[in-house]
This record gives sequence, structure tokens and C-alpha cells, in this order.
Amino acid sequence: GDYLGALLGLGIKRDRVGDLHIHPEFCHCLVEEEIADYVNIHLRQVHRVQVLTDIVPLTGLQAAAPVLEEQNLSVASLRLDGIASDVYRVSRSKIVDPIRAGRCRVNWRAEEDPSAMLKEGDVVSFQGLGRFKVLSVEGVTKKGRVRVKIGKFI
Repeated sequence: GDYLGALLGLGIKRDRVGDLHIHPEFCHCLVEEEIADYVNIHLRQVHRVQVLTDIVPLTGLQAAAPVLEEQNLSVASLRLDGIASDVYRVSRSKIVDPIRAGRCRVNWRAEEDPSAMLKEGDVVSFQGLGRFKVLSVEGVTKKGRVRVKIGKFI
């Protein structure tokens, strides 16, 4: 958040900034070529830390590996609202509102249907709540519930 805030604080619009690959000692920010020199000259502070910038070609990009916190869930079905309510620990009735309001994306596409079925490999993101991935569907329990392994991005 600090890196993105520093870039937006320079007056740059969000659509001109791409991915941020954050590492322990540095951050690679993908920006449009037209504003690269501007960012290189003006970005001198992130949060309260002084920074040095440099323009690096795409071949020098070091992508940050996502860190997933795995959860094993037992859900009644693979419905979006059912799985999301268990992942974020809120009731199904409360998770339906952000879905219908268009604040949910499944595989980077807006999803407004709470009864949409998820499958293995789907990436779900909720504005303000975070992102998770359905890692695997591991079968059905004796009581007919579905075992699902979820990876929550941290």
C-alpha cells in the first residue's frame, strides 16, 4: 500500500501503474513508458523511508512469488457465496451484498451472481477483503459436504 500510495501521491492515475512486485529489500513497479522518467526523477520517499529509483528493462524484472495461507474447508456446495463466507468468516447473508454490488471478481471478471459455481483453479477477489484461490476439490465427506483446499493470498 505504501508503494502504490507514493506513486499516486505524485499525481499519477491508477490506470498508468501496473503490477507492484514487492521484495524485502526493493520493489519493482511496472509503469507506462511515458511516465517512467517522471517517476524516476520525482519518487524519493515511500512512507517515511527515502528511496532511490532506477529504470530497469522488463528482462530485469524479478517477479514476487505470491504467498498463500492454505485452509481446508468443508462446504455444502461450491457456490461462490458459501465458500467466500467461510474464507472471510462472515455469514452468507452478509457476503451476498458485496457480490451483488459488483465488488467481487472471479478470474478477474466481475461476478454478481452469489450462486455462481466455483471450480479448481478459480481466483476470487473481493474489494476490501482480499483474494483467494481454489487450490483443489478433495472429494465428498460421509455427510455429503465437499472438502475444498483454499489458498488465501497474504
